[in-house]
Amino acid sequence: MCLAAINWSRLDSIYSAGSFADAAHAGFEDRDIYAELNLPLQARSLPMQQLLRPLARDVFAQWKLNEDRIDY
Repeated sequence: MCLAAINWSRLDSIYSAGSFADAAHAGFEDRDIYAELNLPLQARSLPMQQLLRPLARDVFAQWKLNEDRIDY
């Protein structure tokens, strides 16, 4: 979600101090997160369920019709 927000906000650059390895050494392991994202929703360690997809698709369709939108 944070990565999506960074992408959608169209930042010019990102600055960071620690590396993925530094974060993992401190107990913040990201590999598991990326592995989870590649699994089907039903197979993830934290159960996920998609609800109201038709409604969500309607909202996205309305967004596409908005002439003031910023395309990503």
